[in-house]
Amino acid sequence: MCPTPNDTPKPRTTQAHRIPRPETQIAPEECLLLPEPPSTYSIVDTHTHLAHTHAAYLSKYKDPKFKDIRDFVKAMYAGRNVEAIVDVWCEAPVVKRWKTFADGALTPEGRVRNFGGMEYWFAIGTSQIPSSLQPNTLLIVYILSRSTSVRVSFDISGVKLLRLLLRHDAKYYNDDVEKDILEAMEHPRCVSWGEIGLDYHYNRSPRDVQQEVFSRQLRHAVRLGKTLTIHTREANADTERILKAEVPANHKVRILDYMDNEPDLTSPIRSTFIAFRTRLDSLNDYLIISPISTSESPNTSAVVSRMASRSPNAPLRIVLETDAPFMTPSNIYDSPKLKAAKGKLPISHTAMIPWTAAFVARTGGAGWTVERVMRESRENARILYGI
Repeated sequence: MCPTPNDTPKPRTTQAHRIPRPETQIAPEECLLLPEPPSTYSIVDTHTHLAHTHAAYLSKYKDPKFKDIRDFVKAMYAGRNVEAIVDVWCEAPVVKRWKTFADGALTPEGRVRNFGGMEYWFAIGTSQIPSSLQPNTLLIVYILSRSTSVRVSFDISGVKLLRLLLRHDAKYYNDDVEKDILEAMEHPRCVSWGEIGLDYHYNRSPRDVQQEVFSRQLRHAVRLGKTLTIHTREANADTERILKAEVPANHKVRILDYMDNEPDLTSPIRSTFIAFRTRLDSLNDYLIISPISTSESPNTSAVVSRMASRSPNAPLRIVLETDAPFMTPSNIYDSPKLKAAKGKLPISHTAMIPWTAAFVARTGGAGWTVERVMRESRENARILYGI
């Protein structure tokens, strides 16, 4: 999901996998360096928000150790075998800071200097997630604002990030925004158009405007051959209709769909609060597993079990993501190190991917080891994004 202070979780998606509420005790900063992972296989995080993750980290600790985002990345990922991330930008107007990040990854030397050697890729588009300030965002305004005196690398600060967070709305999309996105599509580190889509939960933009903006971006992405990263909430029917009208069956698409309804595993769009491909059983049908999946959701378990029983020896059609900084894998708290710590982790980050893989392996049953999940999801990221 794109960063927005209004995206409050429903009761069944809180607790261990959601970042703690302000009144929840927060684990010491050193806990973010994480215990021994269940797998040391190379990590590819197919959906994260790096700038927002760092800003959220700065807001959670009184005197954070890693004020520079480069130091933060190097510390969190050190020794974790993080191979690559897909960093998602989805604001209107477009936040030009994407270019600073992407340019910093153009050369091997730049990737070592800025990202500790990790491969940095990005997706960009305009999401329809609502953005109007609500009473429950005032605390978030305060938290981000108190860091404004800290000018960190890449010119990220509390006030500027807040400005970034408050513009996720289709009604801000115009020719200038589209021009900026098209410019970003030409960057060699850009691998996807998104996240984009429909959100009927808040309806901050008229639905006809959302649909027009969605269709407009889909047409460009198809023309450019860019993988699509799509967000949909309470808009399954219109999302399916527009995708069928605008997107060829062989085009690579991933969709994030909130748990609006009970899961229908035969539906083209499954309601499982994880990302997935629309056309079931096609060559491009992938199940995207995020930390929300580790909350013992019966929806996710049913989908994974179905995949396992259908073809236990076939390649696993899954891709892993964190959607950092929003959710932590609930099974990460099984570690003695975190059990002993007082409080919950205030953010998630890419190095948590192995715990999500462990959930998939356990749910899948016989033949589904953590190493296999990590290995095959990594290969699927190569297929989906070319990385």
